[in-house]
Amino acid sequence: LDSTHMMLTALFCRRLGITFAAVHDCYWTHACDVEVMNEICREQFVQLHSEPLVKQCGERRKNKRIIVMFWLRNIGKTYYCDVLAAVEAAENLML
Repeated sequence: LDSTHMMLTALFCRRLGITFAAVHDCYWTHACDVEVMNEICREQFVQLHSEPLVKQCGERRKNKRIIVMFWLRNIGKTYYCDVLAAVEAAENLML
């Protein structure tokens, strides 16, 4: 989510012709544009976190399962594990 927020901030700054630079979670612009960039940054944060992203991800994955194959070295057998179903059952999560 952090990188998405940064990209949205950069795109909206560019749209207004504001210079934007960033490293990790530090954003820069010219001193005369700080107030505008600050407003854009806050607006994009609120916009991003107003979306039900976790719920949307869960709905997309609702009927999908991740099958993991692992091989036990000492026993020499291959096992398959339905990881997502196991997590949902154990934690009562809709992943």
